[in-house]
Amino acid sequence: IYRTLDLTKEKNAALYYPVEPLGDRVNLFTLIIRLIASGKVPAYEYRSDGNELFTPSNKYKVYDMLDKFYIYYETKDSINFTINNADIPAGEVLSYFIKESSFYDQRTATYTTRVTAICPVLHRSGDFGNDVTKYPMFWLNYDDVSPYFGMTPLMTSSYNNVSNMSIDDYFVRNLYEGDIYKTANLQNKLLAQYCTNDTTMKAEQQRIEKELVTFENKLWGIEEPDTTTVLPAQKSEKKPIVRATA
Repeated sequence: IYRTLDLTKEKNAALYYPVEPLGDRVNLFTLIIRLIASGKVPAYEYRSDGNELFTPSNKYKVYDMLDKFYIYYETKDSINFTINNADIPAGEVLSYFIKESSFYDQRTATYTTRVTAICPVLHRSGDFGNDVTKYPMFWLNYDDVSPYFGMTPLMTSSYNNVSNMSIDDYFVRNLYEGDIYKTANLQNKLLAQYCTNDTTMKAEQQRIEKELVTFENKLWGIEEPDTTTVLPAQKSEKKPIVRATA
């Protein structure tokens, strides 16, 4: 399942704030850029078909990725790059694509949904600030970044200033809210390519979500409620009894 996370939604806002680093707190994109610039994690090109491909041939050279998205940097050597916080376009990354895998682990008898890949999406305005264009930047293998996500605190509540979880906790516990835009399918089509309008798109998203819930319920033998509408029985009209006469 591929989802898009809109960072303007309340459940996802924790990934966006603080836009500028605040003590040991940074937003998700700032952390990602720092990890890539220091050579700790690789970034992989976002291909035209939208699929992630974690192979050496698809791995970005750091300076190629930074040049492509006009991110200013200073070079220390061929591996490490320095990027000032002011040059990181953290405020322009307003959404992410993620890929989820849902599976049943027979060994532990658990059903799990985990994120396997993540892609920041840059939202940039035109020259006159009217039209916003979205640029998917690169794919990250979640296994590569999860150790660093696990060490980075995240504040998920506006009412409680105590950071009680990490970015990894946030993804592992599926606390985000994302709309499905694609599933793994034979023709590699987006929902938008076979749904003719917003209504059919919404219906298809709901159908897929229901399939996931139904599959999990069947694993545990949970009976789904019968939602079939039963119409009340119609009253039959009483007809007069005609008696035969001799």
